[in-house]
Amino acid sequence: MTTENVKASLMKGITAQFTLGKHVIEYWGSAYTGKETLKVDGELIKEARSFKTSSCHEFDIDGKACKLDVIVKPFRKSTAVISLMCDGVLEQSYQLKYGTIRKVAWYFKAIQLMGFFALGWMFMSDVISVMELIILTGIILTVSELFFKQHGWTIEKQNSCN
Repeated sequence: MTTENVKASLMKGITAQFTLGKHVIEYWGSAYTGKETLKVDGELIKEARSFKTSSCHEFDIDGKACKLDVIVKPFRKSTAVISLMCDGVLEQSYQLKYGTIRKVAWYFKAIQLMGFFALGWMFMSDVISVMELIILTGIILTVSELFFKQHGWTIEKQNSCN
């Protein structure tokens, strides 16, 4: 998913850009590495690692106390909310939702399902080990995600309160 100010990808993470007066605030976060960066006007002001589902970054711009909140609800609703508040006032907020963005033909799903059945049969017949089962399952899931692209991020709501 890409818009003018927000980009989200499973592989590249979430990037959000906010404009506050003449200042540009950039946030980037990765679900895989847990790394988060916060830049103001291109200058890195905060870098952290966190695997929590929410994070808060506080900083000052021109004497204003600003706070950038990132809240991810990965299991129930698969949403992410990134909001910028300055002096207690909501400046801008993005709400992203992860889900199906394109329907995949039934036969592509059947190929994946047949692959899992074949792996299960080979494992139960002692043809492959547990480690090989895990590796091959990971390969099937990765190939399915990369080639079929059935899921992605969409902006459900975008607020600009300036």
